[in-house]
Amino acid sequence: MANTQFPTISHAFHKLTLALKSSCKTTSEIHQLHSYMIKTSLTNHPFPLSKLLAASTIDMDYASTIFSYTQNPNLFMFNTMLRGYSVSPFSNKALPIFNELRKRGIGLDRFSLIAVVKACGTSLEVGFGRGVHGIAVKSGNGMFVDLSNTLLRFYCVCRRIEDACKVFEEFPERNDLMTWNILMGGCVLVSKHCLVFELFSKMCCVGIKASVTTMLSLLCAAGDGGNFVLGKSLHGYCIKIGFGCNLNVVTVLIDMYAKTGRV
Repeated sequence: MANTQFPTISHAFHKLTLALKSSCKTTSEIHQLHSYMIKTSLTNHPFPLSKLLAASTIDMDYASTIFSYTQNPNLFMFNTMLRGYSVSPFSNKALPIFNELRKRGIGLDRFSLIAVVKACGTSLEVGFGRGVHGIAVKSGNGMFVDLSNTLLRFYCVCRRIEDACKVFEEFPERNDLMTWNILMGGCVLVSKHCLVFELFSKMCCVGIKASVTTMLSLLCAAGDGGNFVLGKSLHGYCIKIGFGCNLNVVTVLIDMYAKTGRV
């Protein structure tokens, strides 16, 4: 007679799949699922363990415990930890994870690099981020637009506009609207107002249409620079392209007029 105390591995896989599809939204549910996997020996299989780890990132301390007891974590598991830490209050913890990934000789992909660059930006780890940038270039992953934009944002957040411009100018033909917006936002951050308007002019010349984010950067630059005439012109342009009623645009317009003394 078959032992019915524990379900078969295939049945356990099926139950796990259903549990993950319904998505575990609390730490308590993750604990229950983890206990079930231990009882059914699913923790010995990389695929379900990877899925458990991904679900556990709602509690990075618990995810870290699972990861630390995993004997041979694969690239997906490393990337899961990097991504989890990159959006957590403990973003700097992604850095030793990345070092461990490289130490094990597991081939990096662009998702590894994007996650650790995001973590460097959040924790303002300029030196580490520059090192990752070098790795991205050497590995050929620097060609990906999403990684390039992440590097651009990292340099802007760290107020390294010269480095940001180098990233921007490296492959100008692949720069998309997000690329332009990120650099303009970075220029606003370091009060390079003239450069914001210069970038906008070049963006229009290459045929890329402005978004709400674009207009917010331009209006902030006009307000911070005390340029009422330009700010008023931008107000008219916002109305012309249909952004005049956007709440964020209206808020920044009020701020711009106040800063230029037109209360």
